[in-house]
Amino acid sequence: MTRNSPTSETNVAMPELTDLDSAPLGPPSPPSPPVPTSDRRLKRDINALTVLADGTKLYSFRYLWSETVYVGVMAQDLLAEPERADAVLKQANGYFAVDYHRLGLQMATIEDWNTLGFEAVTAPVASLDATGSRAA
Repeated sequence: MTRNSPTSETNVAMPELTDLDSAPLGPPSPPSPPVPTSDRRLKRDINALTVLADGTKLYSFRYLWSETVYVGVMAQDLLAEPERADAVLKQANGYFAVDYHRLGLQMATIEDWNTLGFEAVTAPVASLDATGSRAA
């Protein structure tokens, strides 16, 4: 007997294709939004912009590897506030990321901030296109 040959002990009844067609699968789950790396250690050119009514601090910054200026939060700020710490995730690489949805916010570019103001960081994510930019 070869290793891959079926035996009575290893045979498993497989459902017919028609059984799979009628299986209740339910609606597909929506994809989870990406969780931006929001660790201060990975940012440069950090400038405080404002503090929201709920006390959340917003900054403009560039990631170490990018020339794009973003508007968002610092994970370390959120960790210092017990009511917001649950929005921070520690990644496998040891850096912090922020689930902006838990804060009711989204990260934006400085261009969007300058054009839209607070709406740039509070507008629903559905208004973003596939690249993460505002849909026209």
